[in-house]
Amino acid sequence: MPHYGLGVLVSSLRAAGFSEVSVVDARAENLSPEEFAARVRAAAPRMVGFTAFTVHIEEAHSAARDVKAVDPSIITVIGGVHASALPRQTLEEFPSFNLAVFGEGHAALVELARAIAGAAPLDGIAGLAWRRGAAVVLNQARPLDRDLDRLPWPAFDAMPLPKYRSYLAGLRQGLELPVFSSMGCPYSCAFCYRGAGQTVRHFSIPRILDEIERDINRFGATQIYFCDETFTLDRARAIGLTQAMIQRGFPRRISWKCSTRPELVDGELLAVQRATHRADALILHGEPFQPLDADRLVELELAQVMRAQHLGAGDHLHTILRLAEHFTAGMAEGLLVLHHLAEIAHDVIHPFAGGDGTADHAHDAVRRFPIHIAGQRGGVVRQEVQRIGIDDLEGFGRELA
Repeated sequence: MPHYGLGVLVSSLRAAGFSEVSVVDARAENLSPEEFAARVRAAAPRMVGFTAFTVHIEEAHSAARDVKAVDPSIITVIGGVHASALPRQTLEEFPSFNLAVFGEGHAALVELARAIAGAAPLDGIAGLAWRRGAAVVLNQARPLDRDLDRLPWPAFDAMPLPKYRSYLAGLRQGLELPVFSSMGCPYSCAFCYRGAGQTVRHFSIPRILDEIERDINRFGATQIYFCDETFTLDRARAIGLTQAMIQRGFPRRISWKCSTRPELVDGELLAVQRATHRADALILHGEPFQPLDADRLVELELAQVMRAQHLGAGDHLHTILRLAEHFTAGMAEGLLVLHHLAEIAHDVIHPFAGGDGTADHAHDAVRRFPIHIAGQRGGVVRQEVQRIGIDDLEGFGRELA
């Protein structure tokens, strides 16, 4: 699925008069380092930006080294979740990045592009970390934009749309595009970095509907994924938006997915959403309010998923459990029970950078990859990283199944 924030950056730069903006999604296009370097060489840019979660920061830095090998004068900028959590440490650890944009980057990037074009100083750009000799300078943080309707629609035309697959691929074919109805989340899950803040901000419902209409008419979208961290946090608003989608005739034209917490789902809300006839998937996430041992955690997870299915959430659920260091054989057994209930996928993840609010813990987690365990009906458990405390999780899963 294309990156929503990246599309907003492109639109913001275009609106500011920077017409020569291009996107290279090396992951979507499956580019080798040599092919990526060739694209950079052909474009001959003055500035190249990267975005990265913690799990991709090493890969992004490797790409920045490739850019510098093409032309050392190209200015390299890193943004995204990892740089926002650890802007100073990111520049200190990864020398091929010249600058780091932290926080919401659309306004900062426009100011940076103007400063580079005019050889202006960088110290007045909020949300920017930069180098002064051997030192890293951290400018003041940029306040969050309270009026989300001022954000431009993302420029998906700059992206290789035929190369993308939908989130939870396999449910439907066709182009899936991301949409936000809100940004921010009031919860404090240890695995999450709250880059959009803990104050929830909303797009207006007419803006959301018009954006979806544009995605359908201009780009041929057949699926929409609401990327809100907690779509049903405001229950009345979620019902109102869903009803507005029905009135606009979207159920005949698109399917859609959303994410929320299990305790924020009820029968009436799901009934309205199911009335669209095309609500494909519900992604349940969040960790309990109180610390729980492994057995209680699995018990709670089972209860939440069974409740969601009883209320009509459907067969396609995706859940996020707690931290991987708490993953035990008991939890694995619980996962297998869940696999038999429905086609459910689970993420058991380490904290990303900044997840627990301390820079030391975040920095220590830089090279720790998240653990993804994908489940299908029949109890298949697949391990995508080396070890999580059980030597052979696939074998263990087969024994339990």
